[in-house]
Amino acid sequence: MLKTSNLNLNKPEGTDTVDINDLNQNADIIDSKFAGSAGHKHTGAAGDGAPIPLAGIDSAAKTTAGGAQANRLAVTNSSGRVGDAEKVGGQALSNLDSRFAAASHSHSWGQITGKPSSFTPSSHGHTLAEITGLQAALESKETPAGAQAKVDAYAARRDNPNNVTKEQVGLGNLIDYGVATQSEAQAGSSNAKYMTPLRTKQAIDKFAPVKSVAGRTGDVTL
Repeated sequence: MLKTSNLNLNKPEGTDTVDINDLNQNADIIDSKFAGSAGHKHTGAAGDGAPIPLAGIDSAAKTTAGGAQANRLAVTNSSGRVGDAEKVGGQALSNLDSRFAAASHSHSWGQITGKPSSFTPSSHGHTLAEITGLQAALESKETPAGAQAKVDAYAARRDNPNNVTKEQVGLGNLIDYGVATQSEAQAGSSNAKYMTPLRTKQAIDKFAPVKSVAGRTGDVTL
């Protein structure tokens, strides 16, 4: 009967008689190798199995100088080990080496490579509600009807709201006289009044020569 090279298990040959005891012996050998496997560790310490190397993890990170479990993972790249980090529940890593950027870090525009030379937006549109503050801004603007009403009201004013002077409109030499009344025109005594055509006629009629006497016209001898 042949034996296996590692656990020395029985290997019956084709000419051997099958014996149940040989099979049971194999089972006992295998079972003994798993005795106390609950909580079994591969730390390299006494009573534990040898450290199990994993791809990309530095074996030195598995043990301390004294051989005890360090509970740390090596961080490596193509150049070798660049730092290490703690295992948290076998899942997350913390306390990364200073070579790794913090989450709050930033880069200047010039440090970013491979960016496009222009950022032309694609054709798109927005509703009024999607533009912040636009509705309120539009409501605060003057409507055409409201603007026209203000223009009309301003044009109807006669109180010279812009304080325009007579010099500004080419009337600098015009004396600010009022218009004569009929009595003033007929009296002919004021030199500070303007005469309208009506007032002029009224004054002429007042001072015109007698046109007839007792129904006679022309030269009349009294």
